[in-house]
Amino acid sequence: MKLQWRCGPEAKPCPVTHLQRYRRLKVPLMRRSTISQATKEKEESTAVAHKTGSTVGKMKGKLDSSLRIMGLEPSPELIAIAMVYFVQGILGLSRLALSFYFKDELHVEPAEVAILMGLSGIPWVIKPLYGFISDSVPLFGYRRRSYLVLCGLLGTVAWLTLATGVSSKASAVAMMVLASLSTAASDVVVDSIVVERARGEAQAAAGSLQSLCWASASVGGVLSAYFSGSLVGDYGTHFVFGVTALFPLIVSTSALLIDEKPISAQPATSLPSSHGDAAASSSAASVGADNDGDLKKAEDLALLPRAVAQQVPQLLDRVKTLWGAVTRKDILLPTAFVFLWQATPSADTAMFFFQTNQLGFQPEFLGRA
Repeated sequence: MKLQWRCGPEAKPCPVTHLQRYRRLKVPLMRRSTISQATKEKEESTAVAHKTGSTVGKMKGKLDSSLRIMGLEPSPELIAIAMVYFVQGILGLSRLALSFYFKDELHVEPAEVAILMGLSGIPWVIKPLYGFISDSVPLFGYRRRSYLVLCGLLGTVAWLTLATGVSSKASAVAMMVLASLSTAASDVVVDSIVVERARGEAQAAAGSLQSLCWASASVGGVLSAYFSGSLVGDYGTHFVFGVTALFPLIVSTSALLIDEKPISAQPATSLPSSHGDAAASSSAASVGADNDGDLKKAEDLALLPRAVAQQVPQLLDRVKTLWGAVTRKDILLPTAFVFLWQATPSADTAMFFFQTNQLGFQPEFLGRA
């Protein structure tokens, strides 16, 4: 059936009106179709962009989580802490070399070797003293950085001295105690940094930080156990001492990454100037700016002992606080147990001589076993 549009009183077909109405109907439909298609494309592009953004966000989250170290946000200070503990573990590289050094080169008897090796443990017994010193007496304006740098340098000097040749037992023991002192003091300093950092973290983050410390030390210990024996067997004890001397430098370098603000210098401002200081200042003003700087440094150095003396009461207060804590029953009994446990004689030295002289164990086997 053919549909015709009619117009006018006679109802005759009106092709012009039909065409006009057709166009009026077609154009809006085309416009609606175009608008609908454009809206659909916009929605699709929005969905794609949202999906892409979500994917990028997930990838970024995964990347951030993969960069986290045991759940901790990576930072230069965190890397420095891990490196110091790693060095403490890998310094065991020289333990086997020291035993062979006393036995084969210095020809020391087993009983005497046990005594000499025991002397190296003295710096570890007085560890609280290092904490008092670092907390009460800043070194070059820092309580942590400067002491870590100093400990690293002392360790390097001690091991280099052993590597270049020591002819007497006394000098060997002195260098061994100095190396042990550098390790024990750096351990106290880095422990204090960990404690200060853990106070500002959540409980889970504090536990992760402690786990990171032990993991770093364990990695160093495993590496030292694997390579110590083979290095002694292939290159000798002096070579091992020389290699060991490199690791304390890592401690000194890592100290620069510690986030610590310098302590404002107080000697020149807080301490009253004496008559001699005033005379020195007036004479310096008459000779020029260069001499002013030199005399100012001399004044600071002269006042340094007085500034250190001002810290003595604070140090004594810390000693009293520690003594009050140690004398408590819940702390004294575990301390006594640890003391008696550590005082028990050890057969390590006798076993070492038996394994090498009687059983013929080689350094590589002893290191890895």
